[in-house]
Amino acid sequence: MKRLLMSGMVVVLMLFTVNPGVFAHTDGNVNSLSAPPLTMQINGSVVEVPADMDVIEGQVMVPLRWAAEQLGADSVQWDSATRTVTIKTPQDFYNMEKLTAYYRGLQTGSPEEEKLLCPLPDRVKNLHLSNAVPNRAWILELEQFKPAGRISTHNCIYICITSEDGSYKHDAAVYSIENHQGRYYLPMDWLEHLFKATVNYNETTNILSIQTPDREKIKTEIALIENTLMPASADEAINLWGRGEQIRNGALQYAALSPQLRQEADKSSSVRQTYWATGFSSPWAGPITITNREKLSATKFEYTLSFPELTSDPLDTTIATEKMVVEKLLYNGKEGWFITQLLQSSGYGVIEGLYKNNSLYLSADKVSFPLPADWSLEQSNQEIIIEDNQGCCIGAIEELGGYFLPNHRDILNDKKLASGWGESHLLVLLYQSPAASEIQESWQEVHAMIPLKSQHWLDISVKVSSKDNVEELQKILENAIMGAAGEATAY
Repeated sequence: MKRLLMSGMVVVLMLFTVNPGVFAHTDGNVNSLSAPPLTMQINGSVVEVPADMDVIEGQVMVPLRWAAEQLGADSVQWDSATRTVTIKTPQDFYNMEKLTAYYRGLQTGSPEEEKLLCPLPDRVKNLHLSNAVPNRAWILELEQFKPAGRISTHNCIYICITSEDGSYKHDAAVYSIENHQGRYYLPMDWLEHLFKATVNYNETTNILSIQTPDREKIKTEIALIENTLMPASADEAINLWGRGEQIRNGALQYAALSPQLRQEADKSSSVRQTYWATGFSSPWAGPITITNREKLSATKFEYTLSFPELTSDPLDTTIATEKMVVEKLLYNGKEGWFITQLLQSSGYGVIEGLYKNNSLYLSADKVSFPLPADWSLEQSNQEIIIEDNQGCCIGAIEELGGYFLPNHRDILNDKKLASGWGESHLLVLLYQSPAASEIQESWQEVHAMIPLKSQHWLDISVKVSSKDNVEELQKILENAIMGAAGEATAY
């Protein structure tokens, strides 16, 4: 009799040990009495099921360290002070994320949405992709972990996943977690988000299937997409670039770039840090207009584009301008049209041009104007400092109450320009120290004086250093004057 009782206890213990479905939450749609034991497959092979796994709201809770190691991670480290798991992995971030971006970029919206977007070439309709992206929406956070309908931050952990060389790094906070004997479990869909694995769970059979990315298949599909997207005309290259900016998709923009500019794009933060997303959530690029198309030769055109920078407030709109050169090139044995020079960028693209737009919100005006891409603007009291790529101050931007020129200067040159805001002045001034000053010195400055709609003036000034060429600085500020755009605000 004692032997029979012991045998019965062993059977019960075995049931609870090998059948995580018994512990599944009843609100997770898994019947705790009838579900068969959980089976796990990785790349089609059955593997041993880790302890303490259960199912919550249709999501199998998977131990993070175990999953990362199964999916090829080199190392998994835990920092208890910051509650951060750092995972270093050899996975091909670049191509996996590029393929996902291409897939998303090739999706079309409603007819009303498509009217506002630059068109995709018709031939992409015949493009059949099999390896691209999730066939369902990911569930990364579960209702059970949201007390009173709100996510709790008390027990969250942070995940930092990086490439072996550190060039790719993505961070995420996970709130839906369980801790079993010091091991963290999270919803299975995180494996798709973090490792680009394909995860499927069959509730009826209680089988969790995980498929790691196929590197060669990913590269093959990327080649197919890029060959299909290769622009057949100069306008098609512009449409591809423009649509990419409008939907914040760096991959579509990449497909329009020449091989040389693609190398620049590969270094950008949009590619390495933000999953090929470009631009901003607000403002965003509105309908794009080709304002000028100049034929430089039979195989070379220069385009000027403009588009409204839209926000949720229809009154809060400025106009962005871009300039680029498109040329016909032979690439991979096939002729296509590619953007070979980005002369002026707007900040919405996957790469910066020689010039980029800078937008300012002044006392009664909004204004944008192009300056060299390697210059930056820093707010300082009543003026804005212009810095070069070394972080050195080279000039300033001020809003003036009228057309005022500084004291102790001589006008060496005053070129009047008819800009979109009215007659502007491009000046070269010679400054000299006041006679009473103990230090006697002189220097030159180049000024762009732009009239604003509020009757104020915008003064962009750059000091001429010993290494500068005055004529080059004049060209830079003349470009700023002619590219200035904006409108009066309703303050």
